[in-house]
Amino acid sequence: MKFLKSIFEAQNKDITLKPLGFDGFGFAVSILFDGDQIGEIVYRKKKYLADVGYPEVMEFHIGFDDEYQGRGFFQKSILKFLEQIGGPIYFAHGRIVNPFVYKAINRLDPDVFDIYEVDTGMIIDLK
Repeated sequence: MKFLKSIFEAQNKDITLKPLGFDGFGFAVSILFDGDQIGEIVYRKKKYLADVGYPEVMEFHIGFDDEYQGRGFFQKSILKFLEQIGGPIYFAHGRIVNPFVYKAINRLDPDVFDIYEVDTGMIIDLK
């Protein structure tokens, strides 16, 4: 019951993104929930998808502490990122190490997000 309560609380509270700076790979952003860091996004601007209609994308890497996985933070974090920083974002197939990322992408709300699959990955943007 405690787990279900925590899921309900997560659905009814917002997250915050806090810039951390450049980490050597890209720009890092902390994902905060109730003031605690629960995960991190690292992104960098890329221009290599212009031939498929995307002159610039944010190559995207996202990770959550184990206890915060499967609680709806993936969608909230992507939505907050796209609203605050912009997009589209791009998940490269070759860089996805956790197969649950595909499951989380498939669960994104189709009324909120446009999701396009290209040969090399997945592109996500707001409708």
